[in-house]
Amino acid sequence: MKNVIAAAALLAVAGAAQAGTVSYSGSYPLSSTNFVGAPIANIPQWDPAAFGVTAADLVSVKLTVTGKARGFVNAENLDVTPADVNYNVSATVIVSAPAGISLATIPVATGTQSLAAFDGTQDFGGTSGFSSGTLNASSLPLSQTVLAGFAAYIGGGNVAGVSITGMGSSGGSGGGNLIFQAGTDAGAEWTIEYTWVPTPGAAALLGLGGLVAGRRRR
Repeated sequence: MKNVIAAAALLAVAGAAQAGTVSYSGSYPLSSTNFVGAPIANIPQWDPAAFGVTAADLVSVKLTVTGKARGFVNAENLDVTPADVNYNVSATVIVSAPAGISLATIPVATGTQSLAAFDGTQDFGGTSGFSSGTLNASSLPLSQTVLAGFAAYIGGGNVAGVSITGMGSSGGSGGGNLIFQAGTDAGAEWTIEYTWVPTPGAAALLGLGGLVAGRRRR
């Protein structure tokens, strides 16, 4: 009977630490470009103790980034004939992280505005001018998974060494005589995903210890 109980204990211990995945999401706020290597300080590390496993059980880290851009364009057609103005609000958003992670995204919003011949006033209004107001853009999510080099990702705090670069690239084109202005902010949304698989031998050894103790008590 004791052997049956000990065997049940072995199965319970072996099954106590399960393989699993946990993810955390957050964002870097839209900020005026251009900025280079700004730190991202709010990405949580993976704490093995919280899941009943050890640091050695982590098998992958996946970072997913969605680039964000926000901006405006102003245009004034100075031609004596009508012109179409093509414009975009865009940025190159690069997130770098330990273990060689580097994700580059380009959120972009585009449009076309038809403007009449110059109305005599350079005010980005009237019939020959245009002011877009706020324009927003998002890139498609981009992911990178690493399978080693986890040291920076393990602990009870935040991951150090994560940074973001935002380079504005908004612009426009139109007739031969055009006044154009643009402004660009950039930021990002991120998700980090940790996957772990407990080492079978560790759980089995714990169960075996209980089994031996049970036999000694007979």
